[in-house]
Amino acid sequence: AGVTQAWISPVFASISKAAYEPPFSFEAMGAVVRELLIPAVALGGIRYDRIEPLKHAGFASAAALGAIWQSPDPVAAFSQLREACQ
Repeated sequence: AGVTQAWISPVFASISKAAYEPPFSFEAMGAVVRELLIPAVALGGIRYDRIEPLKHAGFASAAALGAIWQSPDPVAAFSQLREACQ
């Protein structure tokens, strides 16, 4: 089968892991993502307000963990993310 997508992490500073920062600037990651021949999935520091910048950078999708499970209202956090992705 082959590689069908690239998971890139952390794209932003992690919400759930202290001091887990991206090794490159967001702009540099976007330049690489746009050159990939497979879809890229963003992980790390994903919040609803970062979905549009991720789209503009060329990411095909995003995976969120800390923004949901560390939220005081995980259902509302999930709903915000889902809305931002549509």
